[in-house]
Amino acid sequence: MSQNKSSSDSTFLYLIVLGVVMLFFYLLGGKSNATYVKPYVTKSGKVVKGHVRKKVSTSPKAIERQNYSKGYYSRNKFRYKKTKEEE
Repeated sequence: MSQNKSSSDSTFLYLIVLGVVMLFFYLLGGKSNATYVKPYVTKSGKVVKGHVRKKVSTSPKAIERQNYSKGYYSRNKFRYKKTKEEE
């Protein structure tokens, strides 16, 4: 009878460890900032190599912030001087 109790205890411990590991991988996988796009062929027959695509923001303000940023950097070019190597 005592052997059956230790067997059930080890099974319970195994399930807890398995649950923690699965939770860890679930949380780790959810923080990815990119997805992989498989290679494919377009309608015109062009072969596109596999590549990593960054996630696109689903925020309604994303386009507004992007446009503001572009305008800001074009209005303030003098703040960002080029080095001798970039000229």
